Amino acid sequence: MATEFTDLSSIASTPLKSNDKQMKKRGVISLRSLHESISSSSVPETDLGQKDIECLEDGVNLNARKFNEHKLMVERRQKELNALLDELRALQLETQELSRIQNQETPISKKNNKIKQDISECTASMEEQMHLRRQLEHMLRRLQTNQLRVDAQILAMSKAVDESLQEAGEVKLLCRQLEAGKARAVQFLQEVQLQIQVERKARARELGDHEVRAKNSQKMESWRLQRIQERAEIAAELRGDLSADEEMRLIRSIENRERANEALHLANLAKSQKAADFEEVLDQLKLSAGATSLAEVVEKICAQSTTAISLEKEKAQAEAKLIAARQEKEQAVQTLNELKASGIGGIELNREVYNTLESEIQQAKATLKVNKSAYERLDSVISGVRQGSFGLAQRLKAFDDALDTSGLETNSSLLNAAGINTTADQGENADCLAIAELKLTKMLELIGQQNSSVNSFGGFGGDIEESVEDGTSRADMDDRNTLWSPHMNNDPVLHRNNIRVRPGTTLRMRQQNERDDAMDSARSDMSGTSDSGSDHIDVLVPSRDILKMSSSRHFSEIMRKKELVEKQKVAAEKGISDEEMMSKLRKQNQLEADTRLSTSPTRQQGLMASPTGRDGAKSKSIAFVTQLNFNDL
Repeated sequence: MATEFTDLSSIASTPLKSNDKQMKKRGVISLRSLHESISSSSVPETDLGQKDIECLEDGVNLNARKFNEHKLMVERRQKELNALLDELRALQLETQELSRIQNQETPISKKNNKIKQDISECTASMEEQMHLRRQLEHMLRRLQTNQLRVDAQILAMSKAVDESLQEAGEVKLLCRQLEAGKARAVQFLQEVQLQIQVERKARARELGDHEVRAKNSQKMESWRLQRIQERAEIAAELRGDLSADEEMRLIRSIENRERANEALHLANLAKSQKAADFEEVLDQLKLSAGATSLAEVVEKICAQSTTAISLEKEKAQAEAKLIAARQEKEQAVQTLNELKASGIGGIELNREVYNTLESEIQQAKATLKVNKSAYERLDSVISGVRQGSFGLAQRLKAFDDALDTSGLETNSSLLNAAGINTTADQGENADCLAIAELKLTKMLELIGQQNSSVNSFGGFGGDIEESVEDGTSRADMDDRNTLWSPHMNNDPVLHRNNIRVRPGTTLRMRQQNERDDAMDSARSDMSGTSDSGSDHIDVLVPSRDILKMSSSRHFSEIMRKKELVEKQKVAAEKGISDEEMMSKLRKQNQLEADTRLSTSPTRQQGLMASPTGRDGAKSKSIAFVTQLNFNDL
């Protein structure tokens, strides 16, 4: 077939090539004759030459047209021939494949033959197994008929016993479910009542706080307007038109104040961001502890030690009960074996003895299940407590830098007073709980450092300076625990260690401004009157610190009275006398004051030496970081 394909292609290609050559030769000959005739005629006739050229062009065009037509026809025939050759090749491949399939030389046919052999072997083995299965089924039917005759009476009796036991178990289960539902309902009711009471107190506290803040803001606004008016009047009386130097000085002072305000605004933003981070951490603590306030979190952490001890006791009791139940089970099995060996067991076993033994076995199984479930529940509770303590310790690890945790060794007396044992018997769990409790108590003490003593609105000037220690008043200490807010006019008073190192150019400009102000005041003829007037104004108009001090004292007095009234109501309901309650309150306040004084990071402020130079600024910044107040949280 391949030889035929080559012969056909050669036959088809040879005439085409010869025709092309002949056509080309004819065209070349005609052109040559045309050129020769043109060159040979020396004096050609124009009409005759044009006719010959037209005839030649017509002949050339006709031959070219014929050549193109023959070429198109040849190409068409060549395509048809190629299609027929492709079909011939496909038919040859199909015949070869069919011959292989017919002779079973393909891998599929070989695989089919092998599968047929496997099927024949499998059918033979299956027939043998079916024969053996029929024999075994016949034997099984015979054994089943024999067993039915023997077990008929035993099944009827055991069915009645099982039904009675099932009914008794269902009744017990229903009783337990009812008791558990009642306990859950009572617990939910108590939790809802406690939550309502806590929310009511929080709303009342917030309402009182907002009322006091509104009154203070009104007072401050009226005082500010009055102060502005008085300053404007004094400036108008003492000065006339401003000179060029004074205008430049005023512009510089305004720019300095704007820069100072910007720096203060940035510091407030940083402080508010830090406070927001602390609030987020404390919210996470509340969420992990499942409490609504920090007091509840501390109570839960303080109660962890007692809870762990009680759980350990319950675990020991459950293990002892389990051991006793196992011993009783072993004794019961031993007595049963002895009864069977003595001749009472077997077929001659009495019905009453059988019933008593079965009931004892069922009771032992029930007690075993109860003890096992109690043990698993106790184990899960202990593991949850352990995980919670480790998680709480990891969450509070972020406050190691902000809190002074170096005093953990010195506070071992506080651990003993709180009832926490940090020995190696309770392990790392008790250590983590103890450290977390110390950190939280330290944070709460820093948060709750407010003046509990309430005085009346005092005088101005010297009366306030008598209660000042190191140049700061008690109102400054109270205001230091509040955060700035744009809705309330309460600018915070920063800690005295919160310093800002100013560049030399700023300090020189400030000193120059102070010298200029001093020279202007020396030039003015009304210096004595202005000083006396300013002193008079300072005496008449209360300062911002005094107003904030009075408002904070007033608010603390109101809240103290409310808490005292609530405690008296609770004591009256419990039947406690007022003297006992007051003595308990005095002892509690004394203990809180002792712990606050012993652990307060600001108790040595009066003994700190004034640092100087670059080292002084560094020490002040470190002191500011270690003496942060967390009352904003």
